[in-house]
Amino acid sequence: MRRNWIKLYVDQVLRGSMMDELGNEERWSWIGLLLLAGDSQVEGHVCITNNMGYLDEQICELLNVSLRVFKKAKEKMVKFNKIKVLNNNVIQIVNWGKYQSEYRRQRKYRESYNQKLQPKVTPESDTLEERREKEEKDKEKDKEKERSENTPPNPPKEEKPSYKYKKKHLDEARYLESAIKETNLKHTIRGENYLESWANTFRIMEEKKEASLEEIRLMIDFAMGSSFWHSNILSADKLREQFGRLWEQAKEKEKTSSDRNVGKRKSEKTEKEKEYWKQREIRIKNLKKEGLNDKQIQAQIKAWSDKYWGSE
Repeated sequence: MRRNWIKLYVDQVLRGSMMDELGNEERWSWIGLLLLAGDSQVEGHVCITNNMGYLDEQICELLNVSLRVFKKAKEKMVKFNKIKVLNNNVIQIVNWGKYQSEYRRQRKYRESYNQKLQPKVTPESDTLEERREKEEKDKEKDKEKERSENTPPNPPKEEKPSYKYKKKHLDEARYLESAIKETNLKHTIRGENYLESWANTFRIMEEKKEASLEEIRLMIDFAMGSSFWHSNILSADKLREQFGRLWEQAKEKEKTSSDRNVGKRKSEKTEKEKEYWKQREIRIKNLKKEGLNDKQIQAQIKAWSDKYWGSE
């Protein structure tokens, strides 16, 4: 019968014969065997079953002692009649009943006391097992509630903006995209659905009469031809923000061209620029149909552009 405690006599442990019979390390082997005998199904014996004991190595592992120390202590304990080694290494504690009988005598009082602690169960009330099941369920509910309180709420899903535009606005957005890529080869346009966003901006500009699509294209051409503005106008929103300044600078530049010949040449250049952008757009579409990637398209367009403007 396994027990929860064993009796150790203070005077005998501190000042009895054990102090002379066993060394410091060996005393723990003796106390450890007492504990194992108390934890055994066979009272007063250190064993796995009635007829099977532990190997010395197993006992050393259970007590965390070295095999050398345990074997030496075991020989002394047999010599001084503290233990007997029976068949299959079953170890019997000598005088177990004499020194450890208190546990058995107190058993009936412990059982009586534990019975008093149990709640009275009537036919109408829940059985002890049912009460325990309810308690477990209540504990689980409390844990679930605590987890839900400590779990941060899921952030609201961001809704994708819906854009309203027509094909003509999207064409202008694509025109701006091509112009930016042509004049800013190292620049990468970032953001999702930026073409739709730009088309929506151009729609707003047209509907609010801020600028017509023809005027928007003129300012795209002016900005991309400017050494300053070509690297600053990199989106439709930026074009809209700076549209007034771009328009004034374009008008000022036009006024300073008083020479008719220069004006004629500028007019011819303007026509050539319009033709350039028209042909450029056609070429880009054809190259995309051929399956070229963006870098290959840019290289082809650059080579064609150099040839086109070199014919002046």
